[in-house]
Amino acid sequence: VVGDVDAYDITNGSVADLWLVGAFSSLAEFGPSVIKKLFKHTPSLDDLPTKGFNRYVVSLHNLMTDPPWKQVDVEVDERLTWNDAKCSLLGCKPTRTGELWPCILEKAVAAHC
Repeated sequence: VVGDVDAYDITNGSVADLWLVGAFSSLAEFGPSVIKKLFKHTPSLDDLPTKGFNRYVVSLHNLMTDPPWKQVDVEVDERLTWNDAKCSLLGCKPTRTGELWPCILEKAVAAHC
């Protein structure tokens, strides 16, 4: 899921959230350790994905409350939305090396909002 993180590996999908994908790219500039902090409550992250149905826990912050903002854990699965008309993913695509963290992070943000 999280491997050799590179800011240039992130590709926007059909959804108009380039601002969000750009933020992911900025996070990626700081390396894999920063991305792994977002997945800190995902059990056995380094062993995922495995055969079968995988779930990921992404730690985000609830900005709808007054500071200090509370951390919220968002649990998502690895199913990604597909656009049959364009034969492509709706959201951002896995990285060139097959890392799923941008896709899962985008899905968690969408579920959180």
